[in-house]
Amino acid sequence: RNKGIKSLVGFPLYTGGNETIGALFFDSTTRIDFKKKEKEFDYIASFISQSATALHRALLHARSERRLESLAKLSQAINEIFGILLNPDAQLRNQVILKNMAELLNAEGTSYFKVLSDAKHIVKEASWGHVDPDHYIGKHFPIHNKARGGLTGWIAHQRELYNEHGEELRNHWAVAGSKTDHLKSGKCAALLAVPLFEQGDEGDTFVGMLEAENKKDENGIIDDALGFTQEDIWILDIFVESLTTGFEISQVYDGTKELVDRHTQTLDSIYGVGKGVLVDQELPVILENI
Repeated sequence: RNKGIKSLVGFPLYTGGNETIGALFFDSTTRIDFKKKEKEFDYIASFISQSATALHRALLHARSERRLESLAKLSQAINEIFGILLNPDAQLRNQVILKNMAELLNAEGTSYFKVLSDAKHIVKEASWGHVDPDHYIGKHFPIHNKARGGLTGWIAHQRELYNEHGEELRNHWAVAGSKTDHLKSGKCAALLAVPLFEQGDEGDTFVGMLEAENKKDENGIIDDALGFTQEDIWILDIFVESLTTGFEISQVYDGTKELVDRHTQTLDSIYGVGKGVLVDQELPVILENI
C-alpha cells in the first residue's frame, strides 16, 4: 500500500517434476479484477515456468563455451518472444518466433505448421525468410506415407525429428518436386523438421511441426555439404520445449500487454545467461530472481 499498489496476484512456478522453484507476481496501481484475467495469467505463468525449467536443465548439461553462447542467444530470443506473447496479431507472434528460430539455427527460412482437427492434414500457419511471406500460408498438406506425396506431409506422418541435406534430401522418395522458388537462394540444400506435441492425461497429441530450411555458414553461404548439426538439434529441442505454451497462447489476448511490458526487466534477470558464466554460479542467481 505504501507503494500505491491496489491489486496483486501471484502464481507458483514449477519445474517439469512439479518442484516449486519460485513465484511470479503481477501488481497494479489501479484496481483490477484479476479473477476475470485468470486464463491469461495462467498462460503467462506457464510460459515463464516452462522456459525457465528448460534453461535450467540445459545449463546443467552445458559444458562447452559454444553451448553457453547458444544458451545466451536462446535466452534473448525467449525474452523477445515473451514481449509479444499477448499481441493480438497472431501472425506477428508466429513470425517473431520463427525469426528467432532462424537466427538460432542460422537457417535461411523457417515455417510453422498446425495439425487440423481431422488429424489427416497440416496447414501452414506462418513462415520467415521466404521471398513471399504468404507463400503457401493456409495451404493444407495431407499427412501421408506415399511415394511422391510431399516431404512435409510424410514427415508429419512420421512424427519424428527429420534432418537431412544434399542429394539425400532432394532424392527422398516422398519428395513431390524440386521447385524451391520460395527461398531467395532457390536451393533445397538442407531441412530440419521437429514435431510439436501437447501433453495430456491420455498421452501426447501431435499438434504441429516446425521446419528450418538451408543451413548457412559463417559467411551466409548455403551449400549441399552443409547440414544442420547436432548442436542445432540440441538448441532447437530446448527452444521447442520453452515455447510450447507460446503457440498455445495464440488465441489469448485481453488487455494484459501492459503488465507483460512491466515485467520484462524481471525476465532479463531470469534469462541473463552470460558468456563464460559458471553454471553453479548462474543457477542460484536465476532462482533468486524468479
